Amino acid sequence: MQSSTVSEGANLVSIHSADEQNFVNSLIKTFDPAQKWTWIGLSEVHKDGAWMWSDGSKVNFVFWGTGEPNNLGGQEDCVHTNFGTEFKWNDRPCLDNRPFVCASRPVFL
Repeated sequence: MQSSTVSEGANLVSIHSADEQNFVNSLIKTFDPAQKWTWIGLSEVHKDGAWMWSDGSKVNFVFWGTGEPNNLGGQEDCVHTNFGTEFKWNDRPCLDNRPFVCASRPVFL
């Protein structure tokens, strides 16, 4: 998922506020009315417990579901949104095949 995004000059989306979370969820709902689990750019692939955004930005907002992150089975290093009835975040194994949301920054020449 991340490699597809980077090849297009973007990263998996980073979310830094409740407003951004609501915006991302509204985008997902527009393209997937069922609002299935959808990857965002938060992961701990480099070090357990050290959550990082794929674009390198600081983690200054989280929206975890109750009891999350729990690293179930010691293999849950990536994060998706739309978990549970409150559409919060959950950690999952990175190899799960799921839709994802990308973001890019404008380039000024």
